[in-house]
Order: sequence, then C-alpha cells, then structure tokens
Amino acid sequence: MQKSAKKVQEAMTLVSEESAKSKAAKEVIKSLTAQVILIVLVLLYLLSYTDAVANGILVLVWFCQLS
Repeated sequence: MQKSAKKVQEAMTLVSEESAKSKAAKEVIKSLTAQVILIVLVLLYLLSYTDAVANGILVLVWFCQLS
C-alpha cells in the first residue's frame, strides 16, 4: 500500500513539473509571437505604402501559415 501511495505521489509531482514546463513554454511562444508581429509591423512601416500593401499581404499570409 505504501509503495502505491509513493508512486501516486511521484506521479503527481511529475505531472505538476510537466505542467509548469508547459506553461513556461506557452509564455515563451507568446513572447516570440509578439516579437515576430512587431518585426512584421516595422518592416511594413519601412516599405513604401504600395509595397506594404502587396508585400504585407504576402507576409501576413505566410505568418498565418506558421500558426
């Protein structure tokens, strides 16, 4: 009985640790996504208006395919 309780406790600890890792990874992904969006916006700003419309659509389509 004690072995089973210990195994359950170990499993719960492992689940908790993996959950924390998953949450941290999701936060990193959110941060990187925000950075990519900012870079795209800066690039669009730096392009001329006509080029921004043409290239911006292509960049946004490409970015959406990554998601």
